[in-house]
Amino acid sequence: MIQKVLINVRNMTVEVTTDGIVKINNVIVTATTTPQNVGNGVMLFLDPSGFPRTVVDVPGVVKVELTTPVGGLRRKGHRAIITVADAYAGLLNALCGNFNGDPADDINPCSGGPPADCFVNDGSCTTTETYP
Repeated sequence: MIQKVLINVRNMTVEVTTDGIVKINNVIVTATTTPQNVGNGVMLFLDPSGFPRTVVDVPGVVKVELTTPVGGLRRKGHRAIITVADAYAGLLNALCGNFNGDPADDINPCSGGPPADCFVNDGSCTTTETYP
C-alpha cells in the first residue's frame, strides 16, 4: 500500500500522504475542492469524483493524484495516478507502461526499470527518478 508521494518541483517539496495530509516545504496545507495555487504555479485540490483523491497539478509538467479519505469514503492507498507531459516520453522508468504511445506493450519495463505497479500494489520496490 502506498503511504505517501513526494514531489520535488519548482524549488518546492510537496508531500501527500494517504491520510489526506499535504505538506508544502514541511508546512501543512489543507486541500479543498477549490483548486489553490500553493506557490510557483503548483495547484492543489481535492477531487471527490470517482475515487476520492488529493491532486497536485503542475500544468504542463506533472499531475499526481493519490487516493485519500474524503468524507465517509476510506480507500486510502488504493490508487496513484501520475501523468507527465509528452516531453518526458522515453525518459521514464518505473511507471505503469513504458510511455511510448503503444498501450499493447505497457506491461513491459522501459530502460530496464520495473513498471510502477510493483510498488503501487505490493510495496516490493521503490524508484526515485529526477528529471529536468
